[in-house]
Amino acid sequence: MSIDESPFCRVYLDHRGPAETIEQAVGKLMGLDDPLGHFVDDELDVCVVNDGDWTPIEARDYSNWINWKFHLEVFPARDGVNEAEFAIPVKVLLQKLQSVGIQAVPSCDFEELLSPFNKLSDEAAV
Repeated sequence: MSIDESPFCRVYLDHRGPAETIEQAVGKLMGLDDPLGHFVDDELDVCVVNDGDWTPIEARDYSNWINWKFHLEVFPARDGVNEAEFAIPVKVLLQKLQSVGIQAVPSCDFEELLSPFNKLSDEAAV
């Protein structure tokens, strides 16, 4: 990563919880409200992306997480943040998502810093 590049993380989501939208769920976890799904706090700039075509059959295959219906585009909220600094709030977000039953699989250059949230939980495979 060059000095001019900001770290980035894409987080694939499987949301099978209450009927609230994924935008509402992520907003609630971040303590923010934006019906369009763009949330910025002191540490993270997060956009919820609907990946379009999706069927429940695809979602049942947890090894096929790259085809889940939603993902987050996650950037640092400020310039000059390195991967190690950025990994801390990303890890907190992953923990919050998992705590409300949203499966989240991060895809980024620093996944090793996100352990144990850098893989699917054992419950997801059931």
